[in-house]
Amino acid sequence: MLLTWGGMPAFAAADQISYSHLEAGYQRMTGDGSFDGYFFRGAFQVTDSIYLAAGYDELEDSGVSQEVMTLRAGLAVPLQDGLDAYGELGLVRAEVAASVPGLGTFSEKETGYQLEAGARMAMASRHELRGFLRSVDVDGYDETFLGAQGVLHVAPRVGLLAGVSRLFDASEFLFELGVRVNF
Repeated sequence: MLLTWGGMPAFAAADQISYSHLEAGYQRMTGDGSFDGYFFRGAFQVTDSIYLAAGYDELEDSGVSQEVMTLRAGLAVPLQDGLDAYGELGLVRAEVAASVPGLGTFSEKETGYQLEAGARMAMASRHELRGFLRSVDVDGYDETFLGAQGVLHVAPRVGLLAGVSRLFDASEFLFELGVRVNF
């Protein structure tokens, strides 16, 4: 059964899910404090099923900052036209810094890994949805995220994105707004 949304087919062709893109935007974490920051991320499709991805995220609040860099490899498996399951494995480099007036800045850098599994769905010609479960472990600190992201394509290669993730161990939410450019 083919559903429609706004007069367009509900599922786009599978080739509309791009694993070659750049993203940039604003993020805000709420919960134990209110951290604001930005992100830069990108991915490059190597074969029909394999892609490489990298990212840089930074959050700050009241003299405390967190920088996270990732380098990941992913595998995308088409389930049907416009619907892919995917998995990623990657390295994480995190730095946390705190500025204390009169005492200076203290920081610590650690390395760990990230696992992610999810699904991406192209809907109509302008919409994409993604749901995921992510686990990050950096030097014994582990966190699990459950997230969703939507992209509204405003031009053939340009989209506006919005996402939310729930951090289970810390009872926090991460909200993101940004731009994606597919290539």
